[in-house]
Amino acid sequence: MLKPMSTRSRSGTTCADDHASSSIVDVAHETPASISAPDKPAHVPFVPVSSTSLGLVDIPDAIVLTPDQVRSASLVVQAILLGGVIAGAVIGSITYVIRSRRAVDESIERVHRLVDVAAIRRAIDTSTTAEFHAAATLRLRVLTFRSNVDAVVADSTQKDFDADRWVVVNRATKAVEPTDVAALLARLSVAIDEGDDLLRELAAQDRPAFKSIQEAIASHVKTLRVRHDHISELKATILDKLHQAIRSSSSQRNGLQLDDWTRLKELWVALGLPQADVVAPHGWYQAILRELEAKDAMLRQLAELKQAIMLPLLSTWAEKKDDEEGEVVVAVDTSVALRDMNMLLNEAKANQWSHHEFDHLERFVLHTHNQTQQQHTMVLASSVAPLSPPAMLRTCGRHRGGARDDGRSAEDIGRDLAMHDERMKLDFTIHREKLYFDKINTDRILQQQLDIHMKTLEESQRQFHLQARDNREREERMYQRKLDDATKKLERKQAEKRQLVADQAAKDAATATAKFLALRVHAEWKLVKRVLGINVVVVALVAALVCWDAVTSRELL
Repeated sequence: MLKPMSTRSRSGTTCADDHASSSIVDVAHETPASISAPDKPAHVPFVPVSSTSLGLVDIPDAIVLTPDQVRSASLVVQAILLGGVIAGAVIGSITYVIRSRRAVDESIERVHRLVDVAAIRRAIDTSTTAEFHAAATLRLRVLTFRSNVDAVVADSTQKDFDADRWVVVNRATKAVEPTDVAALLARLSVAIDEGDDLLRELAAQDRPAFKSIQEAIASHVKTLRVRHDHISELKATILDKLHQAIRSSSSQRNGLQLDDWTRLKELWVALGLPQADVVAPHGWYQAILRELEAKDAMLRQLAELKQAIMLPLLSTWAEKKDDEEGEVVVAVDTSVALRDMNMLLNEAKANQWSHHEFDHLERFVLHTHNQTQQQHTMVLASSVAPLSPPAMLRTCGRHRGGARDDGRSAEDIGRDLAMHDERMKLDFTIHREKLYFDKINTDRILQQQLDIHMKTLEESQRQFHLQARDNREREERMYQRKLDDATKKLERKQAEKRQLVADQAAKDAATATAKFLALRVHAEWKLVKRVLGINVVVVALVAALVCWDAVTSRELL
C-alpha cells in the first residue's frame, strides 16, 4: 500500500475545499472506459518553482495509484524478492560447494602426507565424503603394500638350495635358513596382485601427486616379480631333487643318508605338499625310511665283518703294536665271517637292495675266499720240505757211526753220502716240480671256477639290475602320480586360501562400505534438513507474495 503524501494548502481552506469537491465530482463522473483508457494529457508548459510561483502550482494532498499500477508494482516487487532469494541460494550453494571441494582437496593432500597407519584409520572412520574415504583407503593400502613388500623381499632375498646338505641356505653366507617356500610364494603372489590393483587404481586417478607413488609401486612390483621367479626356480629345483630321491630311493640311494631323508620330509612340508603323505605309518615315506634304516644297519654290519676279516692279515703288525701299547686285538674266524657276509649279501639280494657297496663287498668276499683257498693249498704243499743243514749233519753223523760199526771206510761212507745227497736233491727237485705242476693245475682249476662264478655273478647282477630298473621305472610312475596328486592338492588348497582371503577382503570392504554409507547417510540427512529449511523459507516468501498479489488484485489497499 502506498500511503498518501501530505502537501501544503495553496491559500486558505476555501480553495482546498473547492479543489476537493471538484476532484470528487470528476472521479464520480469517470467511467470504467475512461479509467481503463485515460486520455492523453495535454501539453502543460513548464513553470519554474519559485517563491512567487508556488501559489500557482496545484499540488494534490495524496498520490492515488490505479489498480494496474498497483499490480505492476506488486509484480516488480515479487520478481525482485524471488530473484534475490534465488540469487542468494545459488551463491550460497556455489560457495558451499567450493569450500567443500577445497576442504576435501586439502584433506586428501594431508592424508597423502601421513605415514601413521593409526591416524589414517581414524581419518577413515570419521570421513563423510566418498572421495576422501577412497583416497584415505588408497593411502592405507599403499602403506600396507610397502610394508608387506619390504618384509617379503627381505625374506626372499639370497635364497639358494644346497643339494649336498638338502637345506635352503643363504647364497652369500651359506648359512642354513629354514624357509616355507610355499607360503613365501603365496605372499609374493598376493603382493604382486595387490601392486597391480594399486597401479590400475592410481592410473585411473587424475592427480599429479599420484605419479611418484605410481612409479614407486611399479618398481616394487618389478622387484616382486624377480623375487617370485627366483623362488619359483628354487621350488622347481627342490621338487626335481625330491622327485629324483623318491624315484631312486628303493633301488639306489646314490649317497642319500638317513639325515638327508629326514630333511626331505622338512622340504616336503616347506613346499606346501600334503603332510599326510609323509606321516602316515604305512605311507611311502615311512616305508622307504624303514628300508633305508635296515639297509644302513646291514651296511654297518658288513663293514664290521670286513674289518674283522682283514685283522688277521695284519696280525704281525698288530701283535707288535699290541705288545708296545698293551692292547688286545680281537679277531674272528675268517670262514665264519665270510659265511655271515655271504648270508647278509643274499638277504640284500632277496630284498632287492641295490647299492655300489653291496657289489664291492660281494667281490671282496669272493676274492677273500679264493685267497684263503690258495693259502691253504700253499700250506699243504710246503708241509714236505728238504732237510735243513743241521738235520743233514745229524744224518751224516748217524751214517758215520753206522759205518764205524760195520767197518766201512771213509771213502765208502763219503760216496754213499754223496749218492744220498744227489738222490735227495733229485727227489726234492721232482717233488718241487710236482708241487709246481699241482699248483698250476690248482690255479687253473680255481681260475676256471672263478671265471665261471664271475660270469654267473655278472649274469645274476645283470638280471638283478634289469629287474631293479623295471621296479624303479614302475615306482617312478607310481611316485610321479603321487607327486602330481600332491601338487594338484596343493594348488587346490592354495586356491581355497586365496578364495578365503578374497572373501575376507570383500567382507571387510563391505563392512567398511556399510559404515561409510551410514556416516554418509547421516551427513546427507543433515544436508537435506538444511535444504528443507531453505525451502520452507522460500515457500513462506512465495506464499507472502501470493497473498500480497491477492490482496492488491482485490483492491483492498
